[in-house]
Amino acid sequence: MPNAQSPDPDTTDTRAALVRSAARLFAEKGLGAVSVKDITREAGARNPSAVYYHFGSVEELIKEVFVQRFTRIERQRLQLFAALDQRSRWSL
Repeated sequence: MPNAQSPDPDTTDTRAALVRSAARLFAEKGLGAVSVKDITREAGARNPSAVYYHFGSVEELIKEVFVQRFTRIERQRLQLFAALDQRSRWSL
């Protein structure tokens, strides 16, 4: 049984699956054309209320999708800047 310090793997897996599914569906169909039912079905969630359980609202799920995507983009952007900075030091 998981303690308060370590989240239940099933819970974190479901949460991650919801984010991945929502991101893919939003990209394919647009925010307005995707239902909570579509997301939970795509994620393989057994409970149709999984989005509300994990995020509280659809808006919070959308925020999480954007945070994860922008975090990854920002990390890549910073790596590119670091590589450019390193390259420009050698070309001086």
